[in-house]
Amino acid sequence: MKFIGLLSGGKDSLFAVGKALSMGHKLICTANLYSQEEADSYMFQTAATTMVPAISVCLNVPTVVRELKGKSICKTLAYELTEKDEVEDLYELILEAKYQFPEVEAVVSGAVLSEYQRIRVEHVCSRLGLMSISPLWRYNQKDLLVEMKEQGYKAVIVKISAMGLQEKHLGQEVTELIEYFEGLNKKFGFNMAGEGGEYETLILDSPIMQKRIVLDNTEKIVTGSSAYSPYGHLKINQFSLVDKNQGATEAYTARALKSIKACKRHGELFTGEISAIGLGLECSNFEHEVFCVLKALKVFMESQDMDLSHIYYVNAYIKSMKDFANFNRVYSKFFNFPNPPSRVCCEVAQQECRVKISVKATSGKKKCTHVQSISSWAPASIGPYSQSVQINYSLHLAGSIPLKPLTMTLAENSLEQTLNNCASVAKISEFDITRPDVCFVYYTTEKISVPNDFNPYYVQVSTLPRNSPIEIEMHLQKHLPSVESHKEKVQEDWVTYESDKRHCNELVHLNWFFAVERIDDYKRFVERIGEELGKWFVGVTHKSGVTKEQLLGKDEIVVKFQDYINEVRVFGPDPYQFNFSWVAEAPTSFLHSESIGFYVQLQDFLQITTYQFINSGN
Repeated sequence: MKFIGLLSGGKDSLFAVGKALSMGHKLICTANLYSQEEADSYMFQTAATTMVPAISVCLNVPTVVRELKGKSICKTLAYELTEKDEVEDLYELILEAKYQFPEVEAVVSGAVLSEYQRIRVEHVCSRLGLMSISPLWRYNQKDLLVEMKEQGYKAVIVKISAMGLQEKHLGQEVTELIEYFEGLNKKFGFNMAGEGGEYETLILDSPIMQKRIVLDNTEKIVTGSSAYSPYGHLKINQFSLVDKNQGATEAYTARALKSIKACKRHGELFTGEISAIGLGLECSNFEHEVFCVLKALKVFMESQDMDLSHIYYVNAYIKSMKDFANFNRVYSKFFNFPNPPSRVCCEVAQQECRVKISVKATSGKKKCTHVQSISSWAPASIGPYSQSVQINYSLHLAGSIPLKPLTMTLAENSLEQTLNNCASVAKISEFDITRPDVCFVYYTTEKISVPNDFNPYYVQVSTLPRNSPIEIEMHLQKHLPSVESHKEKVQEDWVTYESDKRHCNELVHLNWFFAVERIDDYKRFVERIGEELGKWFVGVTHKSGVTKEQLLGKDEIVVKFQDYINEVRVFGPDPYQFNFSWVAEAPTSFLHSESIGFYVQLQDFLQITTYQFINSGN
């Protein structure tokens, strides 16, 4: 069978992989839950777990890793699915490995005596349709160590936590201590293979490894020196890999993920585009890439003291609409809660990555409209998204296509049906679509003209859901201060564009779209827009602080227009040509399109929301 090797970094997990290989099974990849710090876990090793990627290099197989964040919550022998339990981290880990390598059939683990561990591995495998293989189950512990020594498995002790073990044992080869362990077993009932948590190990060499690990610099850290309760671990500061055939030594450098660009202030968060390429990830197929992107988003949200439920809007661009169902299948595993965010999804065939997304999130209250029933009101959701999400005095509508509500088929009068659908969704929340704050019109081959009252921003894409000719994304606001509108056409020897600028002078609120007909100098364009934004921003009357100290009056309010950018969207055959200066630092999304456009939005949520509340009559 083709299997995933569940590695802890220790001796048993790798010895189990060796046993499985000798039985004729095929190792496809390794998988590991790593811990950045020493932690209490009923289920997993936590010492030296970050070494598993290096072990995988020595095995010459790919690895899938995930940080261990859950705790041992369900402590009964029989496991029941429990949110935030460490077993759910294992489920997510194996799920990702299965997405990356759909051919896998089994998971090999190094369980020896622990019913607790075995049952949980089997539980996860059962949920994912995989076989659990435990080659070492009920192995005699002394025989296990002897066999490892005879076959050339070399592992050192990296953690001690039992009577009879001392600081001097950290870093020693475990198979050189068989007689000593046998004595401890007779005295104290010591588990010779460490099955009771007496010690943990790190594998350095084995007959199935093409390279071996050399520990160049280590540090012994002992936090409990009592003879009855010693506790310590071996910190690995530096190591290298040695090719066992050629003898060449190489330093090992762990690959770090690139960060997600985002803006967070006043409880609101906006990200730029998130893609596997942008994160520095290599993905094997579409579903694996979607999983990796959404996993990175989930981890990022947690780093911002938020979670996926705080997201109210998702813009998703996929390379092929043929993968729309596959996208929804993976997407729904992450957004599998009531009232998911609203969403726009388009095909962008020219983009290099298979999928990219950007999101908007809030720590405030949300009111969602999520109707999945077919009715005469508006089209039912055809994916795991809400038709709209309301936050205070703003309403964010999911992308709407001209589906007839009762039949869920495309109407011939595309524009009229799409606007009727938007109006129906907005009306239930007591909003009017006739003068939206933002209106993006996505089209494929023929540009469908939307009335100018909607202030439409046109973007050409390759395909839309259901092969629709149009999709409209609307964001509505109530009780805004007076908004001025300025439209002009600029024609110079290096650029020609139409500018549509709508803004307030009293508060920071601006939507600015540029429909570019011709451009020769992208950097110059970005610098010009930055200068114009700076001039406008200086003239705005009221600005909130963006830090806690500024809001409390402890620090002087010193801000620049970049501090208030919600999002930047860039469109064009090669949109990354705009990636200069302040655009490169902002939460920007780059969309490949035959049309060329540039959109920037600035907003001071604190001032705007306060103004809206005062003028709402509440």
